[in-house]
Amino acid sequence: MLVIKNLSLYLKKDLRTILVDFNFSLQKDMRVALIGEEGNGKSVLLKAIADPQSITDFVEIKGEIIKSKEIIGYLPQEVSPSVLKQTTEGY
Repeated sequence: MLVIKNLSLYLKKDLRTILVDFNFSLQKDMRVALIGEEGNGKSVLLKAIADPQSITDFVEIKGEIIKSKEIIGYLPQEVSPSVLKQTTEGY
């Protein structure tokens, strides 16, 4: 189960607010879609869930993201050729 409690995300550069007090839970076998206009923080939210350390240089994160035994993958919008050659075999 993925649980998000009171998550707030702020861009450090211009102090722009991405999310404030966002709450969400995703249980086994549930599906979700994330829809929004370009530049409104969808990728920032997904990165905060998958790998919060990867965005701490430019995003302030407050709140809790609770992942209990989940394997969360994130495929960035742009990938290097070496990443494209990788497989999921062996995981």
